[in-house]
This record gives sequence, structure tokens and C-alpha cells, in this order.
Amino acid sequence: MPTSATESRPAPHKETPKDTVISVLIAFIMAFVFRAFVVEAYIIPTGSMAPTLNGAHMRFQSAQTGFNWAVTPWEFDDATQNAPTAIQGLRSGGITVHDPMSGQTIYTPQVPRRAGDRILVLKYLYGVQSPARYDAVVFKNPTDPSVNYIKRLIGLPGEQVALIDGDVFTRQSSPLPPGDEWSAPGWAIQRKPHDVQRALWLPVFDTLYTPADLSLGGPGGPGGAGAGPFTQPWKGKGWTSDARGVFTSGSPGVPLEYDTSETFISARGIGRLARQLIDYYPYNEHPRALRHDAKVSDLRVRVGVIPEGPIDDSFEFVAMVRARSHEFRGVIRGSSARVEFRPMPEPGTGVEPAWTELASGTVALKPGRVTAIELWHFDQTVELWADGALVTRGGTEGRYDWSPLDRVKYATGQTLADNLAQATPPQHSLANHAAYRSAAVQLSCSRRVTLTRIGLDRDVHYQSWASQAPNGLSTVGLATLPGRVPTLLKDQYFCLGDNSPASSDGRYWGLPEAWVSFLMRSHGMSLAHQEGVVPHDLMLGKAFFVYFPAPAGSGWAWWIPDFGRLRFIR
Repeated sequence: MPTSATESRPAPHKETPKDTVISVLIAFIMAFVFRAFVVEAYIIPTGSMAPTLNGAHMRFQSAQTGFNWAVTPWEFDDATQNAPTAIQGLRSGGITVHDPMSGQTIYTPQVPRRAGDRILVLKYLYGVQSPARYDAVVFKNPTDPSVNYIKRLIGLPGEQVALIDGDVFTRQSSPLPPGDEWSAPGWAIQRKPHDVQRALWLPVFDTLYTPADLSLGGPGGPGGAGAGPFTQPWKGKGWTSDARGVFTSGSPGVPLEYDTSETFISARGIGRLARQLIDYYPYNEHPRALRHDAKVSDLRVRVGVIPEGPIDDSFEFVAMVRARSHEFRGVIRGSSARVEFRPMPEPGTGVEPAWTELASGTVALKPGRVTAIELWHFDQTVELWADGALVTRGGTEGRYDWSPLDRVKYATGQTLADNLAQATPPQHSLANHAAYRSAAVQLSCSRRVTLTRIGLDRDVHYQSWASQAPNGLSTVGLATLPGRVPTLLKDQYFCLGDNSPASSDGRYWGLPEAWVSFLMRSHGMSLAHQEGVVPHDLMLGKAFFVYFPAPAGSGWAWWIPDFGRLRFIR
């Protein structure tokens, strides 16, 4: 007699305590394996990568402008300055900072300290794939291998590295002439990919953050900041603006210029803020003064352009950056676009140097419609963007290729030889930020036009002098002067922090800890090739995602992440 379908089914397995224990053990083993070999979570302890990644910090938001920003902690639990207090301001009688957009003084009696960003790191990726320049990498600190560091990878194995006027130059390792290593052939600037560059633009000013009450904020004097009314830094004869920073042109062709002459002064007198085109970070506002006067020439100007009347060849809109003894501009004439540069005209000569076109394209402006225009000047590249798309392309893609000799000459107005002859390193003018020429920015149009949400951003600038050299070896950084050129051997890397004036990185580490030095010697790396480098054996992986940004509140709200800052790391 055939067996029924019900009778043919096997008896259901009854899970025993042993099965449960085995399942839990397997889950734990898989989790540990995944953590050890695939992805691991890290917390950012300090602000050396700010504002890309924030360590423990305070966060402020101006009620007048709406601008939101982070500031490094002021108060610590111990003498080592490693443990910021949970409530900032209790010891100092309150925290006073300044809105980077308006200069308005903001005083808060108590500020909760926020934890650093929590990130995910792809571990051992570099066992199968070589690290790429400008990756955000995690590694063991060569001077203290018990501590993990995160920095941006700048120099690769087999390269020599030079940081010139804030940018990265490299060449393939080969003998260098003593004393003037930057004169050797083969140097080339290392440009950042667009996604990295876009992530690294730092806001200087944006008319979006014009104060609601224009009587507040503004430049103060030595006795205090924010004493006077707010004034727009964009100025031009015949240009008018409303209370929200929307500008309308009067006389055609008259430029609207960014004014850096007004300087905000901290109530503590520690330094300049905001409107100067310098290597200043609002994150670093602290009672201890920081060196942030390095002049920055890599800039992005953003503007919403609303033309009036038909768009034909009589319509010409120009965005210009003056820097390094040259003029760099993006020009939109009718439906065509181009980027070009030329030497700065010599005053009083009446001679107008010819423009050199770098790239061209097309753009569609429409009367009465806002088109978001951006001029990028970065890493010896000039680009014009419209509504988020690159519109100027060409054989050189907007690039101008200067050697270190050219860059020094145009940035300082003196030849490298003249700079080297002025004094004994590290005191010569290449380490003196005052020797570099300031940048300027302007906008103009041949016809009546309205400009809205004008923004100015600057690039990361790897300066030669830091506020702190942890080992005290030098006041200037490795790779920032001739005679201080690192030569990277096989499996060696050179890494820097995004917070240039307040980062302990390859510029200032000096020689590694004894155990790391022994490890490097075992791989054939002599003492002369150990300063400031990270050996491959200390590389842990690539940081790729901020999964738990600094929480949005305190108490129970501490467990709620700041979802608006969840992001991939570029």
C-alpha cells in the first residue's frame, strides 16, 4: 500500500541547545573575521583631518546666518590634552567664537563636547590593491605604533615630494642637485580628482549666509569683534544688493570685486578670520594662537547668473581669479565658453598681454533663468562649470604646467635662487608667508545681470610652517623647502592632514619609534629614508564611509546620529 505524502515527510528537526550554541559561535566567528580582515570601525580622535573628518569638537550654528560649523575643544581633563571635557566652557567662563560668514561674536556659557566621527575602513585592501594618491588612509603612527592615524596619502613609493605654494609636486626618484633640489627636471604637479577636489573646497564666504539683521556682525576692532554692522565683502561701483545678498549690475562691464581689506579681529586678539584668502580654519579658533596666514591662490567662485535680454554675442560674463602674477578667467560669450590665462598687465605700461586659451565648450544661459556658474582654479588647472557639469574641455583640459621654478617665481615675485640667497634655511623667504602674493577675485558682465548666492571657496593649502612641530626638529616641514625633499623607497608613503596648520603629519614627525625604525631597516630602509614616512607594513586600510557622525545632542539624544552628515569619504 503506498505511503501518503504526509507520511513521507521527514520529521522536523528539533533544535537542541548544542545547535544554538554552535550557531552563536559561528556568528561571532564570522563577525570577528569580518572585523579583522574586511571592514572595521574607527573613531576620529582629533581634528587633523577637519573639516573632512571631525574629531572631538564643539558645534555652533548662528541664529543670524544659519551657518553651522565645528570648533576644536578648548578644555581638557588632563595635562596631556588628550581628553576634552564633556562640557566645554565651565573652566574658562564660557566659549566665545565668531561666525565665519558674518564675524558676529557668539558667546555660549556651556557647550557639550561632541564625539569624533565614526568611520568604516576597508582593511587589508592594500594587500591586493596599491594605495592611490589622495586616498584617506588609516595606519599605525610611525612615532607611536599603539596609535592609529588617519591622513590623506600624498606621496607614493619611488617618488620625491615637494610642497610648493600649498600644492603637491612629485618626480620619480633620481639623484638631486644639492641645495636647489626643486631645480631638477621631472617635477610635475599632482592634481586632485574632481570628487576629491569638490569635497575639499572650504567655504570662505557665501551670500546665502547674509545675516537676517544687518545691524549685527561685521568687522570689529582690536577690542572686540562684531561691533559694527554687517557689510557685504562683494563691492562694485554701480552694483546694488538687497538684504539677502542678491546683486544687480548697473554700469555694464564694471566688475564686482571680493574685498579682503576688512579683517575680523578676535576678542582675544589671536588672529584674523573669515574674509582673508588665507589658510584659516574656523575649526581652529582657540585661545592658543595658530599660524594661519599662508596666502591661498587655489579658489572656486560660485554664482547664480540671471541674464536680462537675449543671449547673443553681445552678452559676455566673466569670472576671474588674479593669482601668482597672472589672471585666470572663465568667459561665457553667447553660447560659447572658454577658460584662459595671461600674465598680469604691468601698471603704467599700457601693454595688455595676450590671453592663452586652455579649454573651451558650450553653455546654455537663458534670460530670467538662474544658471549656476563655477570657476575652479586649483592645482594649476582652470575649469568652468555650469549647473554642476564641466563645460570647458580641451586637449589640455584647462591645465597649465609650471615647474617648481615657475611656481616660486610667480607666487613670490622672485626666482628660487633669489629666495634661497636671502637667508639661511629654514628662515629664508619660502618659509615666510608674507613673501607670497595675495589673490583677488572679481565678476563682471557686459550687460545688465542679476547675481544670486555668490560663494567663494578655497582649497586645502599644505603650508610650510605649522603651529606645532611635535618632535621640535624644525620649524618648517619636510618637503616644504629645497634641501628637505623626502625620497620614498619601495613600500613607503607620505601622508598629510587636511587641517594643514594643525596637523601632526609627515611634515613634522621626524624619525620613527625604535621598533618601527628596526622594521624599516630590516627592509633595507636606511635612517636617511625614515623621516616622515609610513611603511607599507603599518598601513591598515582605506577610510570610505562616515557611518555615525558626531551625535546631534546630549543625554539620550547622544545615540541619535547626525544623519545629514552620513557620507562617503573622498
